[in-house]
Amino acid sequence: MNDPVAAVPPAIATVLLAARAAENSASGPDRRDAFRTTRHLLGGCRVAGIPLEDLAALFQVRADTIRNRAYVDGLVPAATFVDLARVSLDDLTGWQRDGLLPAASTDPGYRTSYPASALITALITNATGVEQ
Repeated sequence: MNDPVAAVPPAIATVLLAARAAENSASGPDRRDAFRTTRHLLGGCRVAGIPLEDLAALFQVRADTIRNRAYVDGLVPAATFVDLARVSLDDLTGWQRDGLLPAASTDPGYRTSYPASALITALITNATGVEQ
């Protein structure tokens, strides 16, 4: 069997697995926020062209499970993405300057945020040097 982590770009696998770990360790409103973040990241991966089957293999679930969770390419707070992706705010600023990220938005919690698909695409581009 293929390594499911290898099917998804390594930088993206890191983010998604960290988001899943955050879901498992959070409680109360933080848990709801963690689930929302993972859902948005999965939706962003789909928009960025990462196959559903590869995402399902990474999470060791059926493709339908990912399809049901990956329906929204929502806003992900910059601070959350920095923690999950192990990048810096300076990286995000650089990606924005280089045209890889749009202008930041404010999410319903008044946090500086970016569309998940833009963050995923910028991370892939940064890791590979090839624009998606």
